[in-house]
Amino acid sequence: MGRFFLMSDMRLFFLGILTVVTVNAQTSMSNATEIDSLYLEDQFYLVTQIGVISSQTAPVINQNLSYGFRAGFIKDIPLNSSRTFGIGWGVGFFTNALYTNLVATKNTDDVIVYSTEDLGFKRSKIGSFGLEIPIELRFRNSTPSSYRFWRFYPGILLRFSPYSFSKVVRNSSDLRFLNNDLRSFMVSGGVSLGFNTFNLSLYYDLNDIFKEGRVLNSEPLMGKRLEIGLIFYIL
Repeated sequence: MGRFFLMSDMRLFFLGILTVVTVNAQTSMSNATEIDSLYLEDQFYLVTQIGVISSQTAPVINQNLSYGFRAGFIKDIPLNSSRTFGIGWGVGFFTNALYTNLVATKNTDDVIVYSTEDLGFKRSKIGSFGLEIPIELRFRNSTPSSYRFWRFYPGILLRFSPYSFSKVVRNSSDLRFLNNDLRSFMVSGGVSLGFNTFNLSLYYDLNDIFKEGRVLNSEPLMGKRLEIGLIFYIL
């Protein structure tokens, strides 16, 4: 009789364990489903790009291949229940260089002067690096069960550059110096769009690269940057 009760107790014990495991598994699956339905597109991003200068000062043209690099993190804030529309904001860093025929030098009074008629140089560039704050509207056809979807993210980039420079490469020497004629705060508007991991990034400056009052051949020196690149999102 004791043996019978012992076997019954063991059956009840294992049945209890099985019940607890089953309930816990169902609860975990339920929680996982709930978490998935509240997914976020918080992302690290990497951008490699080329740049061209769009100048209202006629003699300034692009030369060589201009380049840039951006990286950072964007926080996703969905604004509808299906999470296909929202906003994103983040922080990152950038570096870029523009190669043109615009040669910057300093005169005897340490004043920066510009020319496009200097034929003795090999390369001339202006460059900068600093922090950026991306702010986006986010449209996508994502679902909780798939990371493969189309996205359309228009937005703006706020950029703060503590260091901008000009560099001229000649056959005999190089000249590089801090260029305070370049704006330290820039605003660009554009869009990132594409499918899954690989996306196109297009951004255009909304204010001029050069500060007001800078001249070339007695004309205002004006120019804006167009950036075209590939952006990679990493969850």
